Amino acid sequence: MENFWTQYIQACSDSNLQLLDYLIQNGMVNVNQVDDKQRSGLHFAVCKNKQDVVKYLLENGANPTLKDINNNTPLHIASINGFSLIVSMILNNNNNNNNNNSNNNVSIVQSMLTRDNNNNTALQLASSRLKRMIENIKTTNQQRQQQQTSRLENELRQIIKSIIDYVNVSGSEKDKEKMQKIIYNFEHPQQRIHNNVSNKNNNGDIMNDNDDDNMDDEGQDNTISKTIDDLEDLLGNLSLL
Repeated sequence: MENFWTQYIQACSDSNLQLLDYLIQNGMVNVNQVDDKQRSGLHFAVCKNKQDVVKYLLENGANPTLKDINNNTPLHIASINGFSLIVSMILNNNNNNNNNNSNNNVSIVQSMLTRDNNNNTALQLASSRLKRMIENIKTTNQQRQQQQTSRLENELRQIIKSIIDYVNVSGSEKDKEKMQKIIYNFEHPQQRIHNNVSNKNNNGDIMNDNDDDNMDDEGQDNTISKTIDDLEDLLGNLSLL
């Protein structure tokens, strides 16, 4: 049995789908079996960013809410490493399998808010990583800034896409309105900047010729951070919780 487990973990890490399928379909390993550190095959596949293995394991009953000895779920691992496609796969897999089962949806949303030994949720880990990258972007040249900002926006767009279905199924009408507002502000940052300028004028603040340029810079730097903060607030206060 131990030899089968070793082969299983190796197959998960190396994307050996043929061996993986043989071991699972012949009952040589349990897809949710864990090692002495409470790590499942899904944990190992996510660590290696093996999207094909993650897809296979999820389709064959792997439980993405299992926690290792550090209270990390596969979702935590994917989030902290920026594996946004795997984050999306895990969340969308649960949504597809659970359909409109409210009890299961509550369980999955709560798993998104599960905290590791450092008291971080998966979204907070993703948030911290993205915000660190934002700070690093500011020190690079303009061309590289644009490339990296585009990458961050695409990654955040994947996270938003993964969360939308859960808010629609499990959230209140107010939650859904908040989600739509978050999406709108993310996709239309110039409108938010315009509102900031209008508020500044209404408050009687003195504007100078550089304020528009400064607001444009602020929009580039802060739109991602603001969206992340809004998502954290929304998920932390979903009506179902």
